[in-house]
Amino acid sequence: MAFGEDPCRVRVNNAAQNFAIPHRIRLNLHKADTATNTGIKNRQLKARVSDGYRAAVFRLWPFVRWPWRVA
Repeated sequence: MAFGEDPCRVRVNNAAQNFAIPHRIRLNLHKADTATNTGIKNRQLKARVSDGYRAAVFRLWPFVRWPWRVA
């Protein structure tokens, strides 16, 4: 519930699965950040406020666990 998924009312065909993928990528990006010892919500807030921290989180892109299998 770190991203407030409950109010999101996406119910057409497979739209829920399509919306879940960016949420999982974003969650895994925040989980990959081991430099700070804060929760996901605080990391999210910090990424919204600080351009430098957001850039640092996006530098973790190659180390992210992807929500789908890569064969």
